[in-house]
Amino acid sequence: ESIAVDSGSKGVQAAKAGQIDLVIMDVGLPDVDGREAVRILRKNGFKAPIIMLTGHNTDSDTILGLESGANDYVTKPFRFAVLLARIRAQLRQH
Repeated sequence: ESIAVDSGSKGVQAAKAGQIDLVIMDVGLPDVDGREAVRILRKNGFKAPIIMLTGHNTDSDTILGLESGANDYVTKPFRFAVLLARIRAQLRQH
């Protein structure tokens, strides 16, 4: 089962409300930077893997995403098969 939300605040609420096995978080959200939403999740004790998606592919963007608490950082455009493999790898480790 999957849950889709359209803002960082709704994502944080969904993660608090239910059993979430993995989060895919976009950096560019309408209400808050996705990295800030990840920081909030981690600050509140969220332990499941988080994969960040972004159109920014510089080293500094990757570092910021990972240091915010993300487990992985995927730049757009991406191949779906590669994203799926990364999801499976994160779930194996969790």
